[in-house]
Amino acid sequence: MDPALPPELERVVFDLAAWRDKEVMCTLVLVARRVHVWIGPLRYRVRLGLWQLIGHCPASRIHTRHLAVCGPWLHTGGDHRDAAASSIPRILRAFPHLVSLRLWTITAASIADLRLFLALPALRRLAINLEAVFSERAAGPDPPPAPLAHVTHLELFQVRGTPLALPRLAAAFPALTHIALFYGDVPNLNRMRHALLCWPALVVLVHVLDGAFAQEPNEAEQALHAKRAAELTAIDPRLVILRLEHSGERDWEHGAWGGRDYWCRAEEIVAARGLLTSN
Repeated sequence: MDPALPPELERVVFDLAAWRDKEVMCTLVLVARRVHVWIGPLRYRVRLGLWQLIGHCPASRIHTRHLAVCGPWLHTGGDHRDAAASSIPRILRAFPHLVSLRLWTITAASIADLRLFLALPALRRLAINLEAVFSERAAGPDPPPAPLAHVTHLELFQVRGTPLALPRLAAAFPALTHIALFYGDVPNLNRMRHALLCWPALVVLVHVLDGAFAQEPNEAEQALHAKRAAELTAIDPRLVILRLEHSGERDWEHGAWGGRDYWCRAEEIVAARGLLTSN
């Protein structure tokens, strides 16, 4: 009797062995040509790094589903302004099959950038600076951007402290079920109430606290956290406040591989309140 497994089952075994383990992936691709064909694309499924490094691998971009990019201008100042202005279009054109995209950059997306997101129909999770288009201090674009109805998870963060016009943002992202606010250490309760009105179908609205993720909070900090959590729960059980358990990069990478990230933790908190029955 031939002890060999059917190719379909053999591929599943190798996929499971390699999942989330980059060292194992690099080892298994050396086993046989067929395994290289199976496992090779898995190495590029999740990418985290600087744009220049990612841009060196054009042939493998088609396999990328989850991408987090740090722009070098964050670390080197104004010398990279031209690169910053062009990076968002370059990224969106280079990675056509993204499911999640996180851009850690002070460079705000433009209305032209938002139009490019329409070409990413699989995109569900997005983190990006939206101050230039949706700032309350500026008139909205005319015509407004076409709705990105396929995006369900959105991370919002303030760079210059400029409030976003939430009604305009809701019109551009009408299908959101999850919103994360990276707005410092003190939740803005009025803004969170307003967000719930703008997105009535929200499942989770989470305020992610600043601060060292590895530092154990003292008793005073724990008491303050509990007080704020109670205030949010009293307003609406979908409101959550939490601190990252890992660095932002590591937390994102956990989630990209199907692990437990801060989104999962927030869902667990809401589920414990009896409001969330499924992801």
